[in-house]
Amino acid sequence: MSLGTKRSSILVIDDEETLRDACRQTLERNPDYGVECADDGPAGIARVRRGVFDLVIVDLKLPGMGGIEIIREILRFDPTIVTLIITGYPTVASAVDAMKNGAYDFLPKPFTPDELRIIVRRALEKRHLESERRALLAERESLQRNFVSLVSHELRAPLICVEQYVDAILTGAVGKIVPEQEDILRRISIRMEGLLGLIDTWLNLNRMKTGKYDAGMKEFGVLPMLREAVETLQPAAQARGVRVSVDGPEGLNITADPECLKILFMNLIGNAVKYNRENGSVSIRAAALEEGGASIEVRDTGRGIPAEDLPLIFDEFYRGRDGGKDKPAGSGLGLALVRQIVQLHDGRIDVNSELGKGTSFSVTLPSRRK
Repeated sequence: MSLGTKRSSILVIDDEETLRDACRQTLERNPDYGVECADDGPAGIARVRRGVFDLVIVDLKLPGMGGIEIIREILRFDPTIVTLIITGYPTVASAVDAMKNGAYDFLPKPFTPDELRIIVRRALEKRHLESERRALLAERESLQRNFVSLVSHELRAPLICVEQYVDAILTGAVGKIVPEQEDILRRISIRMEGLLGLIDTWLNLNRMKTGKYDAGMKEFGVLPMLREAVETLQPAAQARGVRVSVDGPEGLNITADPECLKILFMNLIGNAVKYNRENGSVSIRAAALEEGGASIEVRDTGRGIPAEDLPLIFDEFYRGRDGGKDKPAGSGLGLALVRQIVQLHDGRIDVNSELGKGTSFSVTLPSRRK
């Protein structure tokens, strides 16, 4: 049945009056069907433009405008309409071609009333399922928009205020605090920073997935940005005795979104440090691509990723099955965001890993136009 009504609206386009009448009589025995007829393509298309139809049945061989052309015009006007082809046995190949052009199915002549009813019922079921799918997608998008707004305004903003209050207390703006209080407040500040980072990561990921991220393409040096990321992560690396090296041509430039690339490098290098072994190493290599752009490899000497986890590591909130007590905490969003950034730049990311030996992530980024 069509959206908002209890009856399914069907249009039969055929130049044979006896066939049109037979189809109408057969289908109108079902009180849920409303049937209209047209004797050629232009008349049928005109009816489609004036009304709302769930299903259009078209004879493949019509004088003037043929069935395939009619289907194209109908679907160009309303791609949600389901179309069926009626064809004689000598034109089955043409009917298959019509299906490639958007027809749902075809019914060879001669056909019985039961055969007509069965194929129409199937076609309308497809129409109804597709309508339900579109409605559910629209509902999901609405819920997602509302949730993004909730996270952004009702959760993130208050957390920023709390973080500012904590910072004010730590800097002595409201009076002196004892060392025990300072220790607790610094722990709170670290937790707040981590939570805000998680929220920002999720918001960025959502914007990229929904196509609402406004990428600003600029030309910049790859190595300076890699070194900046390493410098930021150096305290974490030193705490675990992890050595980090960066290698590549000094003049290597790329045109990309610099903010996105900062996030990408911070996530890949940060993971290489976090999931490394004590006194391990992280090797970062950048190289120019012949066709323009750059490749970046981040290799670590960490625990490695189980083979069964590799196809899943870019999924949101996936943190692997290796849940030992010594496993560092993570949100499960970092690599999902990395993949979205790579896709935003029409790039590619590959991962190779061996348990007990380490993991390497290789990113290929073509140079984009500004």
